[in-house]
Amino acid sequence: MSEKLFEQMDLLSNGSDEEGFLFFIDLHKDLLKENPIRFIGNHISFYANKEDVIKSLQVVEFYKSAPYISMEVEDFLNEMKEELLKLHSHKKNEYSLVEIEKFLFSDDENKIVNALHFLSKKNIRTCLNLVKKFLVSKQLSKYKSLALFILVEQSVDEEIKIIKDGSSYSINPSKLILPFDNPKYKKVIEVLERKNDNAEIVEIAKEILNTIQIKMYPQSMIDRYNEYVYGEIFIEVAKKFMILDYSISHIASSYELDINEINNEINKIIEVFNS
Repeated sequence: MSEKLFEQMDLLSNGSDEEGFLFFIDLHKDLLKENPIRFIGNHISFYANKEDVIKSLQVVEFYKSAPYISMEVEDFLNEMKEELLKLHSHKKNEYSLVEIEKFLFSDDENKIVNALHFLSKKNIRTCLNLVKKFLVSKQLSKYKSLALFILVEQSVDEEIKIIKDGSSYSINPSKLILPFDNPKYKKVIEVLERKNDNAEIVEIAKEILNTIQIKMYPQSMIDRYNEYVYGEIFIEVAKKFMILDYSISHIASSYELDINEINNEINKIIEVFNS
């Protein structure tokens, strides 16, 4: 008989009828003695399932103050309290969509990045209009790329308008891959990692490449030449940034390319990096 009552309590704890649930608890108080952890757990779950952390904590304190609770029950209540306090702390750190919109269109880089991080944890389809508005705004291209990453990661399947660096175009995120999953990007990284140059130069070259990939996304600046040419190019760009001896003549001669075109490519990379 008691098992059926507990099964009924399990169902009620997942429902929305607070009055009916509390009436059941009051009517079957004897179940508390039979299986206190299951009884109390259901009582707490009724509110926790609705993300009402305050009421859940009040239930915990009610049973903690009850006389003659066992050590096992007390340990259970302490664990529940710890978990609920973590949940409460997390909820306090959440933002409303109004706040997120203010952050996205602010001039504060930390606020923009925090807003995008928050959106990445949500089902982006629930706030897609806000993201669409952001993608055609005057905010910097690198932030728009981060917003686009979210749409790609969540496979949003519709045409989205984006304005970056004065150009306007439409993309379908579900048909894109992330810039660091681009096969050409991976090949250039492999070439750089096999270089015998100073390790610091290689790391800076990779950092420049990564920055370019983010800022240009969904377009790319590493399509014109093969990965070996771009490996050489990014090494020389890194040297230029580090104010070291810098030369591109060997790239032109080794790969039979026009030195002026190589120089133009490097200038474009530097321009995008500094934008």
